[in-house]
Amino acid sequence: MANVRHYRIILSRAHSPVYQSGEAVRGLVSFDVEDAQGIQALRVIVRGTCTNRWGETEEIFNWSAGLLGSGSAPHAALLRPEHHSHPFVFTLPVKCPSTYTNENVRITYSIKAELYPTDGWQERKDFWLSLTVVSPIDINLSKYLAPVAVSDRTTSDCCAQPYKYTSLDIRCDRGVGSAAFLLSLLR
Repeated sequence: MANVRHYRIILSRAHSPVYQSGEAVRGLVSFDVEDAQGIQALRVIVRGTCTNRWGETEEIFNWSAGLLGSGSAPHAALLRPEHHSHPFVFTLPVKCPSTYTNENVRITYSIKAELYPTDGWQERKDFWLSLTVVSPIDINLSKYLAPVAVSDRTTSDCCAQPYKYTSLDIRCDRGVGSAAFLLSLLR
């Protein structure tokens, strides 16, 4: 694929690729062809994955679309030497989690464009782009308005303001035992 140059994915929000769950993502695959080039297919694949620190991966979201060609040799396309842009659009799931990374878990979303040549000796050309997903939470939903599971009050001895009370309320979905454990760590 030496004839293909400036291969990239351009999102409609190129300056800040941050999207909310349930939102449509628009973009295009753009590249220049220097000499006539035969290709079998141009595909876009979007994946959302959650990987834990042990290497186990769970797929959150998987979407793909063929933008050009069908992937079989009889239906190959011949690209003329010029600039090519192929648009795509997909909708993120309504309940997908936010992008997140720490030492124990990594939730990521990526877009991959694959350009398959007709010549079997040439390698497929890939390009990756990451995007950030933010899943808004409505804190006024009744499930978030449940009473506090465990409450504790402790005194802290600060040199500036001794005996100032600090209140800490913890609510854990895994039960009172988890909340009590968290409180024990803070004492």
